[in-house]
Amino acid sequence: MHTESSWRLMWESYLADLNIKYGDFSFMKKKPKSKYDPIGVPFVIPHITPHWLRHTFASILYMSGVDYLTAKDQLGHADIETTLQIYTHLDNKYKRKSMSKLNDYINSAGNMQGV
Repeated sequence: MHTESSWRLMWESYLADLNIKYGDFSFMKKKPKSKYDPIGVPFVIPHITPHWLRHTFASILYMSGVDYLTAKDQLGHADIETTLQIYTHLDNKYKRKSMSKLNDYINSAGNMQGV
């Protein structure tokens, strides 16, 4: 178990590692090699939060077809309504994307009739 401060320090250390590994330091003469660089390391990646990871996990559960009850348990929701709200949001977004594929197909098929 972590205290709030130990969790925060661990997360900040993780972000610093990601920053060094994936950050774009092309504006600097020399890329920092360590988060402990004595001249300091500018933070150049988005400041993600653990909550972002939770949303990503929920999206992956949905896109892989995991049922609502299993998702509820995996996400630690107390009731199914919370899970359904997330899935409804994702479902609407996914359906819109799927329908745009149909529109693209119909438009391209219509263009091919004159060929």
